[in-house]
This record gives sequence, C-alpha cells and structure tokens, in this order.
Amino acid sequence: MEQLGFCQVAGYWGTHQKTGSCCVRGRLFEHDWRARSGRQILRATIDIADFEVQESDEIPTERCLYDVRMAGGGCDLFTAADLRSRCFRQNEEDSVAFFQYRKAVLEWMYNSMQRDDSFCFVAAENGAPREKSVIGTLDATLHQSSNSESFPRAIYVSSIAVRKDRRRMGVASSMLQKVDQLALQLNITRVFLHVEPWNTAAVKLYRRKGYQRFQGETCKWLRELTKPDTILLEKNLAWSRE
Repeated sequence: MEQLGFCQVAGYWGTHQKTGSCCVRGRLFEHDWRARSGRQILRATIDIADFEVQESDEIPTERCLYDVRMAGGGCDLFTAADLRSRCFRQNEEDSVAFFQYRKAVLEWMYNSMQRDDSFCFVAAENGAPREKSVIGTLDATLHQSSNSESFPRAIYVSSIAVRKDRRRMGVASSMLQKVDQLALQLNITRVFLHVEPWNTAAVKLYRRKGYQRFQGETCKWLRELTKPDTILLEKNLAWSRE
C-alpha cells in the first residue's frame, strides 16, 4: 500500500477546488510485533506528514443534522475506514487493491485506538443507520517532547475526512472544534497541523478557525512530520481565549 489519500491516516489538510477529488501521500506499513498482549501492531514505516482534505465546490442539495463524538466500537471504525478508503481510492472501489487498502486502514485505526495518546472523532448523521451514519472522521494524537526539549505538550491533527455528499455543511469545522475542547480538557493550549501552501481554500478554513503559521523553533516530533512542501500551522488556545 503506497498512498494514503485525502483524509488520510495522518498528515495535513488541503483542497483541490472544483474537483472534489482526493489525493494524499502517506506511508508504507509493516507489521510490528511489539508486545501488547501478543497483539500484532501495524506500524507505519514512512513519514505520514502528508495529508490533504478536499472540499467540493458543489453546493449540497440537502442539509443534515449530525453529532461529533469519539469513535466507539467496531462499527464506527469500519465505517470510518470505509469512508477514508473511498476518498483515497475513489477510482479503485471495485478493485482488490481497494479492499486491501481499506483493511490496512481499519487495522491502523484499531491499533491507534488502543493507545492513550490517539483520538478518533466521527461526525455521525442523526437518524441514519449506525453502519451508514459516519459522514466525517478526524484523527489526532497527543505529543510530548523529550526531556531535553522545553517544547510543551501539544495535539497534532493528523487526518480529516468528510463524505463527498456531506461537504460544505461545517462538518470539518465541527470536528476541529471538538479537538479544541479535547485540548482544553487535557490542559493543552497548542494544536498543530500541516497544509500545502497552494491549498488556499484549506488555509482560509484554518485561518477562520484560528490557526496561524508557526514561526518558532520546532521540536523533534514536529520536525519528523514536516515535509519541505508543507507549512506548519498552530492554534494557540490561550490566545484564542484572550
């Protein structure tokens, strides 16, 4: 599996206007038998800092009510994995590669949920069957710098996906708001993500949500997630509350 498309398993958010297409670079996976009750862990072996979320310019013909909550149980995970896979591999939905890709994404999500520093939010449409209710999903991770660094704890938004027919309804904004709430509950004031500078629609969205370009010195884990063709954005919740 070579590519993680838009809304991927970690990375940054960007937009291709008018196409509504999905394209994200991601990382290769390999299996890691690190002991966790003997369970096999799916480990990424290539950096996953690259991630794009794309909105369609089409105006939706209907509105829907939805709630954003933490993913819970296998049904949420499978539906979220299916959503991401259809975004990442929308031209391969009937292929063997698509099902292999979806299986790998599902395993990655399951393994991530076993960790205390990983969080998965889903936007669930009210009144829809549970197996079809997920219209958006967001992954975030909690990061702590090494003892030799003074960089504070922070949350990194690694992936966002919104179902194509439910875009332009504020779903992504609602999920980002949940990240803010989570950060404050954990006494964290800084949230980071990456975006490609040419993705002006995504940059505008992040600006509206209070993100600014980070100008300071980064810590090791942020440097490892940074690619030359991306910019690092930060939301300082302490400033937002002033």
